[in-house]
Amino acid sequence: MDTFVNVIILTASLLAIVGLIIGGTIKINTLMIGNKMSFLENKKRVFGIALIFIGLYISAILFGHLEGFVYYWYDFLSFAFSIALIFAIGKYMPGLITFLRELHQSNLECVQELELMNEERKDL
Repeated sequence: MDTFVNVIILTASLLAIVGLIIGGTIKINTLMIGNKMSFLENKKRVFGIALIFIGLYISAILFGHLEGFVYYWYDFLSFAFSIALIFAIGKYMPGLITFLRELHQSNLECVQELELMNEERKDL
């Protein structure tokens, strides 16, 4: 009976993961048609994805504990650090993407200015 329940849970989990991957891929493709970086600039969406990852991470910890795995203090410290890292990525990713986009745009402007200066020097 225990093996049968494990097989059912594993099968349901795999089907759920495949469904989430397919649905996420379709949704991301429709969001990124116009501008690939605009999706990552939306704080609510990035934070929502971070929450999904945290939920999966915490459920893995919980299921490991329920299966009898013994966690020590450094395990919980690493769990807390990992969760904080996921939150930090979710919070600061949009700002980083915006900064990189502005940096790229300023570099393009500098290249155009240098090309104009080189053309003016060639004319002289």
